[in-house]
Amino acid sequence: MRYASIIVALILLFSNIQAKDSNSSTTFSLKTPNRGTIEVKEVKDGIAFKGFEDKVTVLVFIAYNGKPCLHLIEILNEMKKAHSDFDVFAVEMRKLKGDKLKEFAKSKNIEFPIIGYENAKDFTQYIAQRAGWNGSMPFILVIDKKGVVKFVQLGVIPKEGFEKIYKQIR
Repeated sequence: MRYASIIVALILLFSNIQAKDSNSSTTFSLKTPNRGTIEVKEVKDGIAFKGFEDKVTVLVFIAYNGKPCLHLIEILNEMKKAHSDFDVFAVEMRKLKGDKLKEFAKSKNIEFPIIGYENAKDFTQYIAQRAGWNGSMPFILVIDKKGVVKFVQLGVIPKEGFEKIYKQIR
């Protein structure tokens, strides 16, 4: 029941877009060491990743040295391999930079873009403010193909849980 009330609160937060006019939206350019620059745009009830509009997307905030986060990376790699319309974007919050972040991604066989905190400060603050997130990790947002945030979780979701969420929103 606790998770249901958190999800409802987060959906309400994401649906309350405060734009100056109907054509205005917040955008971010996020540089990654393994996938170039990712463009993110605020949309009604969520966020959209340019070039990934046809995919169920997971946005995850992780720590390179957190055991739950490392386990989550394995699960997300498996999901990405299993579903062509599933993608992941990770923000590494423990401030790995440049080559160290690239080495981490390679050592964990990360199959998705990973953004260092230094390149995502404003974006991270935006998500924290919109979602009421306190910085605990892993923090997961599952976003449908229209950019609508459909599921929010603090902590790891087992692969079976991701499969169920994926099937419900794809």
